[in-house]
Amino acid sequence: MSVNATFDDGSTQDVTNESRWFVSNRLVATVAEDGTVTALRSGVTNIRATYKTVAGLCEFQVDDTPPPPPPPTSAGIVINEFRTRGPGGHYDEFIELRNDATVPIDISAWRLNYSERTVNLVTLATISPGTILNPGCHFLLTRSARTQNTGSYTGSVPGDKTFEVNMIDEGTSIIVVRPDNTVVDAVGLTQDSWYEGLPLPSFGSTSTDRSFRRVGEDTDNNHADFVMGSPSTPTNRAGPCSLETR
Repeated sequence: MSVNATFDDGSTQDVTNESRWFVSNRLVATVAEDGTVTALRSGVTNIRATYKTVAGLCEFQVDDTPPPPPPPTSAGIVINEFRTRGPGGHYDEFIELRNDATVPIDISAWRLNYSERTVNLVTLATISPGTILNPGCHFLLTRSARTQNTGSYTGSVPGDKTFEVNMIDEGTSIIVVRPDNTVVDAVGLTQDSWYEGLPLPSFGSTSTDRSFRRVGEDTDNNHADFVMGSPSTPTNRAGPCSLETR
């Protein structure tokens, strides 16, 4: 925050560093001598600055909900198909990327991030160095088995990369980011997630061979860009590449 004083002659001056700062609720936020406000936890507090005999007041409401990711940038790589459960149950998951550009794209060190109801953002997988995805080609990430359970991906097409985090059937967010954290594509299930445009409905609790798959060009609207289909059609890097079958 800053303080600007207007004097009798109409002149103005930045008096931020000459002002005294006060906060009404130090459990919610603090304020430094230079006007920097630091949020501590959710709640409401007032920040007051006093210069000589004049005071200014601002109310702050701190929300502990993480901010949504920045808007995606068109990069050719899209989330093409995914499921949060399959015939093998709720561990039977995959995410398929696709290069819809007309040139190869180096996706080395790109990350697949996952969030459950916009909290606990974690990295599902980091793509290995030297990974070039040609036009119309796919990259498949599949759920691996963990020591505490025996469930995993059951599809016949092997994944190019595996991940261990179990995705929930609603409130799921899948976010593709570059190494510099630029968001490339994102998809979300229900209003509890991060999504583009309008979210997709819950995947549901039926353990059958189905998936959400992309249709047509990417419009940055999950609800319009994906449909539920059966059977699922996961495709890996060894699969066919085509820009004609969107």
